[in-house]
Amino acid sequence: MKQKSLKQILDISFYSIFWLWNLMFLTVVYAGILPIIGILLIQETFDGAIPVDFFLTFLALIAVPTVCTVIGGWRLTMQPRELMRLFYGVEAPLFAWCLIRLFLIREFTTVSTLVLGTVLVCILAFAAEVLWGYDANRKSVAWLQLIAHTLMLLISVYVGLLVFFYVIPAAGASIQNFFKFQWLAQLWAVFIYGNIIGLFMLLLFGFSITIFLGMPSVFTALYLHSGHRILRAFAGQYGRNRAIQGAVAVVTVWIILFFSLNVQAQVEAFKLLENYPKTNSDRQALIAKSDVIRTGLVNANLFPYRYLSSRDENNHIYAMYKDVFDLPDNLCEFLQNSYNLVMSPFLYKGSRDDVQKAQQLYGEFFDTPLQKAERKSVQHALQSTAIIDQAKAGLLNIDQERVWLQKQEVTLDAHGDWADVEIYEVYKNKTTDVEEVLYYFSLPEGAAITGLWLGETDDRNQRFPFQVSPRGAAQQVYNSQVRRSRPVDPALLEQVGPRNYRLRAFPVPPPLYSWEKRNGSDRATEMHLWLTYKVMRQEKGWPLPELNEQRNIFWTNRTKRIRNGKVKRGFYDRWLEAYLPADQPQQPMVHQVNLGDGYRISAKPLDLLQKSAIGNTNLSTLKDKRFAVILDSSRSMAAQASQVKQTFTWLQQQGFADQSLTNNDADLYITDAIDNKIEHQAKRIDDISDFDPAEITFYGSIQPEQMLQQFEQLRGNTPYDG
Repeated sequence: MKQKSLKQILDISFYSIFWLWNLMFLTVVYAGILPIIGILLIQETFDGAIPVDFFLTFLALIAVPTVCTVIGGWRLTMQPRELMRLFYGVEAPLFAWCLIRLFLIREFTTVSTLVLGTVLVCILAFAAEVLWGYDANRKSVAWLQLIAHTLMLLISVYVGLLVFFYVIPAAGASIQNFFKFQWLAQLWAVFIYGNIIGLFMLLLFGFSITIFLGMPSVFTALYLHSGHRILRAFAGQYGRNRAIQGAVAVVTVWIILFFSLNVQAQVEAFKLLENYPKTNSDRQALIAKSDVIRTGLVNANLFPYRYLSSRDENNHIYAMYKDVFDLPDNLCEFLQNSYNLVMSPFLYKGSRDDVQKAQQLYGEFFDTPLQKAERKSVQHALQSTAIIDQAKAGLLNIDQERVWLQKQEVTLDAHGDWADVEIYEVYKNKTTDVEEVLYYFSLPEGAAITGLWLGETDDRNQRFPFQVSPRGAAQQVYNSQVRRSRPVDPALLEQVGPRNYRLRAFPVPPPLYSWEKRNGSDRATEMHLWLTYKVMRQEKGWPLPELNEQRNIFWTNRTKRIRNGKVKRGFYDRWLEAYLPADQPQQPMVHQVNLGDGYRISAKPLDLLQKSAIGNTNLSTLKDKRFAVILDSSRSMAAQASQVKQTFTWLQQQGFADQSLTNNDADLYITDAIDNKIEHQAKRIDDISDFDPAEITFYGSIQPEQMLQQFEQLRGNTPYDG
């Protein structure tokens, strides 16, 4: 009789846990999560801002309680114990898996994919076992169950141990707070003021605590029992030896995969780049390991998106046990280290400083910025999180369409063989935040920027005047304006290299908000920009800026293009055409500028040689001239190796390598990427015939000013004509 009463009590408690929890859970999902998060998530997914797998995970989060409730009411109504197996073995862990995927694990690594994928497979296998049991009629399904339930034995111990780290301090804190009886005052306030939502949240919290505290033991027991049950059934049908062999093979393969994938590449990458290579063989050895170095540096740079935290900064287990139980420091450190070992697939091996360190090393080794070269990886990592971009356009904003180029007008005023060019653009913000426009572009060597203005309207008299400043000072002013809530014309135009310029304009104001429209606000909603420059005419016409990269800005076939007052069409996919046509033929002219004290500057145009026709050049007019040839040895020059070889072959053919000034001569300066006047391996070769271009190893990154510094250091007092 007592056993029957106990059974009835257990059955009632099982029914209560399952149905009350699902009732509250369905209420939270359909009344809270779905309308608040779901609609926006669907829109962002279709816009491409969020990966599809996040959307699918969200759908699973919604579907789990719904499907489990239906299964419980349809198949397991009269089986309270099976309801508990469904709840603790399928619904609760699957719901937790979805939450972890959505809010904790942002971008998967290979090892986190292995672990979480295995957990998901085990949950689904357990669900199949709850509903259908062991399939003895189909051999292939039986083998799949053997594999899945063998993994279930591993996962049950792993997950149970992991959750156990949290359950002990949570139980201790719950007991301590219970006997403080502070919860009675909150409960009394709920009843006094009739706060239904507060009562609901209190019940939800209570149920969640009980489920969480019981999860490690119940989950582990259910999965161990299920795994043992399937393995025993398989052994009874196909033999014990075959079952043991299959289980051992599964465990062995999984462990090998785990330890091989749980190696973080940045450790080896940092070790390889710890010391700068000084010989060609050392450099070639590192270049041969470029893939390993690239993988490691990218992983280090993106670790905030791929891992929960770094091991060095992860100390919350230590803090919890210290706060709840006041354990000795040594014991708390042991528990923290043990937790870090269990969580190693999700913790980064390194420190937060590795983000900047990886960027620097990547630029030095590959001779290109990491976030530009690895744009796809960076953007995927950014999309795999809820982090919102700042208004200031960084490298993560490449290819993002935030500001629309509404109008573009180019006006040209020719003066013989040179002209004044004005580019006027109007920008419309497509977001609700102030945004930045950024262009990287190139101009011919003879071009000169003459002005840059911003305005809120097309009225030229109301434009903000420009100011010429040193590069560092201008950059500082620009950054200070970007951080202000009401920035004032922080446009910035810099020359960042030979022929290369960077134009940044901020802020592009957002459209009027609804409350501004109601109040009749006349706030500016556009940005107007004027850029002027002088340029020499070329054979194909008047050159326009050549776009290298844009950020935030985009254009469409609705962008209005005007050239010298006439509307043009047909190039909506480009920023600007390469040239504006010249109306009349014009021969190059000699230009002279008279300076004070009798000085005069003369500019005589030359027929510039095309690289492809370098071998046909007539040098008969050059005699007794000495030239310095500076060779850029940085990594990016490897793509130009064939042209380097062709150039030195031409130099030898033209007599620059015979050390005789009668037919001109040249000295070679090979630069080195290391930025150290003492340790760099830059060298001078007076006899170019001794140089073999095939023997040089292009390595590292070096800036033009560094090349010139090394040249000046090595040239001594040697005079050159060019």
